[in-house]
Amino acid sequence: FCVRDQPGVEIAQIVIPDAHFAQWMYSGSGSHLAMFAKTDRLLQWDAPTGRELSSQTITGADRLLALGDGGQALLKAGDQLKLVGVDGQVLTLPDSFQAGNDVMVRLETVGGHQALLYAMPGSPIQCWNIPEMTLRWELPWTVPDRGELHWNTVHQRLAYIDRQGVIHLWDIPTLSKLGTYQGHAGRPDFCWFEDGSSFVTILRHHELKIWQADRSRESQLVWTGNPGESYGLICGSENGTVAAFISSRKIGVWPAPHAPPVELEIQTSNIKAHRLTPDGKAVVLATRDGTLALWDAATGQLQRSIVKTPSPATAILCDPQLRWIATTHTGNPGKTSIWSLEGQLLAELQVSPPLALNKDATLLIGCKNQGHGLILINTQDWAVDNNHPLLSTNSRIFAMDAATQADRVVVAEQSGKVHLMDIAQRQVLRTLQPYGNQSVSAVALTPNGKRVAFSGSGRLTLWDTATGTMVLDLSPSATIDISHAFFTRQGRQLVVRDRKQLRGWDNGQ
Repeated sequence: FCVRDQPGVEIAQIVIPDAHFAQWMYSGSGSHLAMFAKTDRLLQWDAPTGRELSSQTITGADRLLALGDGGQALLKAGDQLKLVGVDGQVLTLPDSFQAGNDVMVRLETVGGHQALLYAMPGSPIQCWNIPEMTLRWELPWTVPDRGELHWNTVHQRLAYIDRQGVIHLWDIPTLSKLGTYQGHAGRPDFCWFEDGSSFVTILRHHELKIWQADRSRESQLVWTGNPGESYGLICGSENGTVAAFISSRKIGVWPAPHAPPVELEIQTSNIKAHRLTPDGKAVVLATRDGTLALWDAATGQLQRSIVKTPSPATAILCDPQLRWIATTHTGNPGKTSIWSLEGQLLAELQVSPPLALNKDATLLIGCKNQGHGLILINTQDWAVDNNHPLLSTNSRIFAMDAATQADRVVVAEQSGKVHLMDIAQRQVLRTLQPYGNQSVSAVALTPNGKRVAFSGSGRLTLWDTATGTMVLDLSPSATIDISHAFFTRQGRQLVVRDRKQLRGWDNGQ
């Protein structure tokens, strides 16, 4: 089980000692993570670090009902409810707290104190201080059926959703009802904005709505339609201003609860190639119909359609100043096309991928003879640089990367050889075989060219380019499926694509 922080950098890997899982649960703020196993074992971790907090056996327990930010866990044990602390203390709640299938419970922070929200059909919603088990408040209203409770800590607001999808919203400091909402023909999924000012509801396969939490009307209908067979809902960012709808086909992002939405409706199955521009402000996308287009990375808006090519692009390389874009195509894998942003064809080159640029973008580095050797192209006039002989290989070049602050290039062959080169001097400085005859699937140079990462044969290692020695082995947390690797702009983080996820290491951690 991997724990990552918000940018996706891996913090810890938790090794689970029990093979039979029953339930996973985060606390309300995400500070604690718990697993309740079928063998009556309750394990808890500090979620931000992955540090194990406790491992307990709760005899007779059969279900984990709630987890609080203080590490308290509420479990159902037959006809009883048991409150378990991280310190191992077990408190069996009085028999007046029923543990039937209709029970509704939450462990939340209410007024700065850990509390239990408890309700049963036909009874009012109650809030109890824990572990003292003293009644804090009781709503002057009877719950009609078994629904869902959703608590917002910032504004001390409680939402109850009944089986018909009616949302009953309460302001807890005044114990007054803010309103009743019904916008869907069925019970929707629900998510608060972090600041409690608004919330989002979505009914599967139908519609998504954003509501204001202070009056009984829709603030804005931001999306409607059939989203596809699978999707999820994320609501709330660090400042409580972002909601996102995710489906198999569409991504919708709203920069604020009451602002017009930014909708990205890109058929992901149609994308053949993509590249983030060096400044990170735009994305170049190539689709299956041959369209090459530039998208704004901040707003998600289409900036311009550049050109429509006869065959779709399979690889893209961008000039740092966006003076030109290079593409390679399925119809002719040995050819690279150079385009201006206005869609003008500047040059057609007999160059194959992989492609790279030297540090000042004056040389385009590519492959010749379908990958059997390197070729240099002068980006001022798109002429082949024949001043010096360059690397020729007997086996195909698999991967290549160039430093952005130094004249260093790394080239990996299918045979397992890796060549470290000074591209300014057109010299091979060192040839390595990091994994013997096993090929290297991905390479990455730090911006200053002093370190290089190799992936292949189930290993991920970091090497010193000056000495040709390995300085770090990250293999215990790597797999055989790494297809891409790169260092961030300052060279402090290494990121790899592993299967369908990104994995990152910060300064070797």
